[in-house]
Amino acid sequence: MRPRALVRAGAPRPQARTRPTNETTSEETLDLLLYGVIGWGIWVEDIIFQLSRTTATRIRVSVNSPGGDAFDGIALYNALAKHPAHVRVEVDGLAASAASVIAMAGDEIVMGTGATMMIHDASVTMQGSASELRQAAETLDTLSEGIAAVYARRAGGDPGVWREAMLAETWLSGEEAVEAGLATTVAALDQHDGDGNGGGAEAGSEDEATDQVLDLASSIRASWTWDGRDAAPPPTRLLRHLHNQDQDRDRDHTPFTIDDETEQQRVSDLRAALATLRR
Repeated sequence: MRPRALVRAGAPRPQARTRPTNETTSEETLDLLLYGVIGWGIWVEDIIFQLSRTTATRIRVSVNSPGGDAFDGIALYNALAKHPAHVRVEVDGLAASAASVIAMAGDEIVMGTGATMMIHDASVTMQGSASELRQAAETLDTLSEGIAAVYARRAGGDPGVWREAMLAETWLSGEEAVEAGLATTVAALDQHDGDGNGGGAEAGSEDEATDQVLDLASSIRASWTWDGRDAAPPPTRLLRHLHNQDQDRDRDHTPFTIDDETEQQRVSDLRAALATLRR
């Protein structure tokens, strides 16, 4: 996740797209498709405007994104979290970096078969004087601490533990995301009717602009410590800490297993409680 406000140069020019209209939409379910880079190709301001105009009672967010602009990700997370509709986030492939923050707004967070989630500290590409770089580092720390609080609010645990997991660049399979409390279930996602849209259609989808966004996605991936979940170490320390915390609260607690119906219900109840607190 890269805070746009600190990026000096190197970001591609935005793709052209049409602006959403002022017309209020009245579909029962609003589909949002978050495929691509947040802030470049996924136009968060357009999506938030669309959210303000919909009377839908359900919002379905399909995610496959390496992340992108951290501030845009936080803005969309908050817009979804405070929306009165029931929000279902479906991670179709990857919810990394800022995309994982957006996913935390779901009343349901469903990891598709083989889907992956990744959390890490905010980063920036810049040049400047020593004082400017120190200021940037302080800004990044503040930003990352806020993001850690988002994960803690969703899943429980101390924000400091989540910050440690972010600094380590933690990759989670669907099952691990559920165990950590960052998702509610793992499921094969059914085909659904209706075309998703990202809050603003591309006008013309020029090849050059598309290539620029693809190049940006590649550069984001290149900055990661681990080349995907298969290359990353298991999130053992994070899961052990969360499990130990549960044991401190309930000495009779047994280790979490995905197949344990009692534990699944406990997680579901916790998710529902957290969703109520966010309203």
